[in-house]
Amino acid sequence: MAATVIHWSPRSDIGKLGSYAILALIPTCHLQTSLILGSILITESFMRVERSSLARKQAFVLGSSFIYWNFTVAKFSFIRQFPGELGEIVEFWHLLTPLVFAILVSKIVERKFGIRDGDIWGGEKWNDQFEYCNWMYPDVTSDVFH
Repeated sequence: MAATVIHWSPRSDIGKLGSYAILALIPTCHLQTSLILGSILITESFMRVERSSLARKQAFVLGSSFIYWNFTVAKFSFIRQFPGELGEIVEFWHLLTPLVFAILVSKIVERKFGIRDGDIWGGEKWNDQFEYCNWMYPDVTSDVFH
């Protein structure tokens, strides 16, 4: 599901709705996939490429779904991911605030500097972003994307 979202750049409204539906379902399947894909989408939103606007919207859908799922249906297992009593302290806004902040900052940066004309990191391809996430989450990326 994550690979479909990353490789697919829908142009039609129906295609975009399909990608949003997939993104809304990912948090129900795998905790780490949401974190990895969310990192990729946020990174892509800062790249200031043609697809950055879609990546911002996709990151918001994924993040909102992640927060909703993990603070309602899967709250017990989600809270147990945190060490000690930290799980009892974490609330939904601890995740929602940085998500909205990152999306807004990426939009402001894009408005200020515009869309890039050249390649980034050797190209604006998924493999470049995967390498970034492989560096950030080396223990889970091999299980999720291979």
